[in-house]
Amino acid sequence: MALRVVNGPGGINKGSMVSVVQELSRQTSSSTDPSAPGIILANTGELWWWPEGKKALSPTPALAVPQKSMVHHGRVFNPKLHSISKNESPEAHIQYVLNDVLLELVPPTARIDIVGIGLGADHATKTLDRPDTWTVLGHRINTLSLLGSTTSIDELSHEPFKEFLPRRARAYITDEAPVLTPLAQPGGNPNTASFTQQGCTVYSSSEAYYVDCILINSRAPIFDWIQEVALAGHDYHHPAVAAVDPHVPTDEEWAAGGFDEAWKNLPEFVKPSLGYAISSEAHEHCNVLWGVQEFAESQIMKQSEEHD
Repeated sequence: MALRVVNGPGGINKGSMVSVVQELSRQTSSSTDPSAPGIILANTGELWWWPEGKKALSPTPALAVPQKSMVHHGRVFNPKLHSISKNESPEAHIQYVLNDVLLELVPPTARIDIVGIGLGADHATKTLDRPDTWTVLGHRINTLSLLGSTTSIDELSHEPFKEFLPRRARAYITDEAPVLTPLAQPGGNPNTASFTQQGCTVYSSSEAYYVDCILINSRAPIFDWIQEVALAGHDYHHPAVAAVDPHVPTDEEWAAGGFDEAWKNLPEFVKPSLGYAISSEAHEHCNVLWGVQEFAESQIMKQSEEHD
């Protein structure tokens, strides 16, 4: 999910779907079924088929497959060789998972929880907005969790799906507020600069910058809500919340923010010196220009004194 975590503190388990699967394996499917829920992973990145290697690749490794020589420009994309039927693009892959894979692998009586991240969330939203998809899956979807989604409710057209969003969907966005701070009601929040037009209640993920880290850092509270809905059953309706508007600094706070007392009180020898790295020739040229300027100023002052 996040290479910045896989290659850093947390390692592979935390930065990949390993931690997600471990968290979900501790949940129960419903109030009457204590078994752990089944999990299907949609991989929207690896859609370039490598015939020689017999596996799918993401865009970057696809550019690194062996060439005939070092001077070859690369592989020409051949849809017949390098694309996977019904999975030619990330959106097509999401459609295939929802329209084909779920119907093939999931029992018809099972309820479905969908978690989308970034563009995956946008593609899932647009796929569920299709009448043919919603007619088949709509009555089976338990929850929809949109992490970092930027698809507006105004872009959707299928009314049954739009009515579902405020009842059983949540959006989690990048924000510095503590996790689960309600940022907007289903109608959005005009008092914040963040995008809150997803059509459902919007919460802070507490991840301030990276969408790919939302599920990693806040998976426990996100999955807790999914578990809550699973135990509540068909009668669940998302409760109304009071959105917390972001703090707007007063004029006094703005003024205080532009003047740092701590910096002012530091001794001069502690403050770092600032300068420019220039060549010795450029430095000599600057000295000449400064000398010319000083000479010109002195001549002007001399002439003004003579006139006086």
